[in-house]
Amino acid sequence: MSIPKEIRFRPGDKVADIDTSATPGFTGKKADAAPLQVERSERLAELQEMLFANNKAADDKRSVLLVLQGMDAAGKGGIVKHVVGAVNPMGVQYTAFGKPTEEELAHDYLWRIKRALPAAGHIGVFDRSHYEDVLIVRVHDLVPPTVWEPRYDEINAFERELVDGGMTLVKVAMFISLDEQKTQLAERLEDPTKYWKYNPGDIDERLMWPKYEEAYQAMLDRTSTDLAPWHVVPCDRRWYSRLAVTELLIEALERLDLSWPPADFDVAAEKKRLAES
Repeated sequence: MSIPKEIRFRPGDKVADIDTSATPGFTGKKADAAPLQVERSERLAELQEMLFANNKAADDKRSVLLVLQGMDAAGKGGIVKHVVGAVNPMGVQYTAFGKPTEEELAHDYLWRIKRALPAAGHIGVFDRSHYEDVLIVRVHDLVPPTVWEPRYDEINAFERELVDGGMTLVKVAMFISLDEQKTQLAERLEDPTKYWKYNPGDIDERLMWPKYEEAYQAMLDRTSTDLAPWHVVPCDRRWYSRLAVTELLIEALERLDLSWPPADFDVAAEKKRLAES
């Protein structure tokens, strides 16, 4: 399965052309996805534990940051639950970014991002991210263009520093059709156990999709770099988007060429001591 190559954003790709129901890189059906998800989740969990173990045993400073950016009901929570939830939570740092607090607004927009970066040996997960400051801020005119326009270059410089410091970024732009989003929101209104997920403001955001499309296009065009590329994941089929993100994380971790850290003690001698204790 070669999903990561298939969904990497390329210069010239248009948000308007995204087929949100497609399954690029995967030729199977939904029935094929379930057993494959189990298999690949096991591989992901193994790699994540290696990353964590190397930090604990050998002070390996490397880490991975998964950035999930998408419209409401695109399935970010499902990725966190079904993909990231398959690994040991001891090695995961999750942060959901909502409306900035008064304290956060008193600082530079990257201040709250820097505070949430994963420690060495961990996988960090950003449910929304610093990209809100070139998306929702732009769409809703929260600050003038003279403020948000320089942020593209600032973000690129920031991410370059992260990569130079040993962090691997996996940036996922999640796209859902307006029809599928409507279906997802309607399900929340029909199920009392999902009322907490519903926000009346989601409908207002739907009506602003043309402006969001323009903002997402600029985000992808200007911040998909060789060091921190964007991956565009169609999300109408939840089973596919979960597989795709699983593969992206596996690919990122495999590029680190991880292995289990060797013992820093005499194994035979410790076995003898244990037997005699």
